[in-house]
Amino acid sequence: MPRPFDALRRRAERSALLAQTSGAAVAGWTRFCHATTRWDVRGADAVTAATSEGPVLMLLWHEMVMLGSAHWRPEWGRLVTLHEASPAGRSAAAAQARMGATPFVVATGKSDLAVTRDVLGLVRAGASLAVTGDGPRGPCRVLKDPPIDWARAAGLPVFVYGWAIAGMPRAKSWDRMLLARPFARGAAVFRRWEGEVPRRLDEATRERLRADLAALLTAVAEEARVIVAPRGG
Repeated sequence: MPRPFDALRRRAERSALLAQTSGAAVAGWTRFCHATTRWDVRGADAVTAATSEGPVLMLLWHEMVMLGSAHWRPEWGRLVTLHEASPAGRSAAAAQARMGATPFVVATGKSDLAVTRDVLGLVRAGASLAVTGDGPRGPCRVLKDPPIDWARAAGLPVFVYGWAIAGMPRAKSWDRMLLARPFARGAAVFRRWEGEVPRRLDEATRERLRADLAALLTAVAEEARVIVAPRGG
């Protein structure tokens, strides 16, 4: 028989109210940190040009998900963020909704093909997509297949995004998630990936594209970190 605490914990994890409450708290703190940070944003003009012609696919490492949609501009159109149906995923979805994005929670047990169909439907409806390249469970900074598959299937321009805040702490999580702090200097970097995903994709080409895209994701994260680092740091 399960202990009473375990049963209570499972009920709390399934609670929609808990997800909404925790999501609201995270979103409130994130908006406060974003509003009080002095930001140096680079590469946004390229996103403006691309989104004027249609949706884009935006990638970031999972460690940067706290500010995953904070720098997305209203004139860039609707942004859909993908989340798993776990308690943490539902809380993250609630937070992103309060920050202006449209969360899409992927049902547990859904096949990759079914998820791809859902993604293509969102794109056809005019939405851009924000996806963590190594999420939701890692390993950290190891790019998964779906972003490449979706870029191929939807034909979307692919952008990568990274941010940093001076003196930012990290969580003790698998991704060492970056935690925003207020009244600081921050940097956000957008870059367009120039790789082309062919319709017929063999394993060697997939590995080459995965390595190239992962390297660019890491490069923008490092660029943002260097921008806010103390001189000589």
